[in-house]
Amino acid sequence: MNFLKIFTFILSVLFLNAIPVHASELPENTETTSPKLPFRLTAEASHQLMEDFDYFQKLSDTRRENIETLTFLNAYAHKIGIGPDFTTIQSWIMNTESPEIMLPLATIAQLFNTKSAKKVTEHDLRDYIEGSKKASHNAFLVKFIQHHNMSLNKGDSGLLLDFSPLGGFIELDSDHCIDASIHFDTSFMGAVSCHSPPGMTFVPKDMDTFFKTLAVKLGYDNSEDLISLIDDLEADNNDKIERARLTHDFMHFAEKRFHITGTTMGLSLETSDVFLGESMASNGMLPKDFDIETAFQNMLLKQLTGSQLDSSTTHGVVGEFLSCFQDDPNLVKIFPELLDVHFEDGQITRDEVPLTTPLEDTLPPLAGMTHTPKGKKMIWALNLEGELRIHSDEKDCAVISNHHHLFEGNDLACAGWIAVTNGKITFINNNSGHYHPTLIHFLFALKHFKDLDIFAPNATSELIGSTQTLSLPELINLSEMIEVVGDD
Repeated sequence: MNFLKIFTFILSVLFLNAIPVHASELPENTETTSPKLPFRLTAEASHQLMEDFDYFQKLSDTRRENIETLTFLNAYAHKIGIGPDFTTIQSWIMNTESPEIMLPLATIAQLFNTKSAKKVTEHDLRDYIEGSKKASHNAFLVKFIQHHNMSLNKGDSGLLLDFSPLGGFIELDSDHCIDASIHFDTSFMGAVSCHSPPGMTFVPKDMDTFFKTLAVKLGYDNSEDLISLIDDLEADNNDKIERARLTHDFMHFAEKRFHITGTTMGLSLETSDVFLGESMASNGMLPKDFDIETAFQNMLLKQLTGSQLDSSTTHGVVGEFLSCFQDDPNLVKIFPELLDVHFEDGQITRDEVPLTTPLEDTLPPLAGMTHTPKGKKMIWALNLEGELRIHSDEKDCAVISNHHHLFEGNDLACAGWIAVTNGKITFINNNSGHYHPTLIHFLFALKHFKDLDIFAPNATSELIGSTQTLSLPELINLSEMIEVVGDD
């Protein structure tokens, strides 16, 4: 779908530093709804937003999983005596430009061979990674049970804070990288880094034996009852972890896509304690019933409107446009036959001839512009019926210097400055001191012109009255994401 190319810029910023989410950073009791506006997102644009976010989440998950793999490879490098060399090897395996492991395990094994002078195979690495995942989850369960020992302990022996006495008759895992917290990163990790494998004194290799022994210590008749209770506690914790990850991804995507920071998103996060492998942590999370699609819609509308447009009747809907107005009563006599242009076969024409605006600058420099095109510019105005008038260099039009003269002071769809060559728009902006058209007015005008196919291939634009910097293709793409809201 070409009309939403604006989303492609997301990929260039996917791997910046994570956005920490803390409930204290966000305003409380705020709503995710926006005041009623005279326009809305199209259903197709809303659907595309969700598709882009789903893709972003998949990239985030892939990156988290691969950074986990990177951590295990780092541990293996230390195991075979090439830990200091791994910093260099790491940049070959994964970098900030991609969520993927860039080298196959067979190639990584060859690198380890070269650095260590030891025989390392792809099978060795794969077994080590899988074994480390299992050992790390076992380590998490040990820590998790220790944290919940008060609710789990049914015996009279007090709190079971130390499992080390069980180590005398339970085989411990000492062969793998063991990191109880590695599965539970909630942030979108920007910089490529991996955990330093911590030392753990008690990680059982056989969890069945561990649970049977532990069940006796905690006063259970059988290990199945204990395991069932732990599974329920872990499932609830995992649900919170997924919500924490979703919150981080949502915030990161929203900031980069809509240029809205956490403090201005207007969200109410729920604070919840989550066990992240080593200890409990308080995390701000999106509510379970949070409507992400609606939130994204409102954020995009806020991005488009800023502080320029509200729901007041001063910006009424007329046909396919929003109206903008001016209140200067001073008008001069115009010559419509010199100002009117027409649209014929993808060209702007005047007197049945493709229009070309003057090659020399005949009017003063444009106030408020960061750059001024060389020549070929005139004031333009589009009325609410879709009729366009462009200033002429005819001497009878010399007295016309302001936009309100072009349509006798009436309300317009948009106005600004324009350059046309051989009937095609080569430059356009929304710079009008009388009408002050907003980004939204400009977008609906651009959409109208795009439908008429009157833009030159390399046309440029200037957006006035907005802090955003958007190219003409980006503006046109945005224009196709919104539609006016009529009386229905």
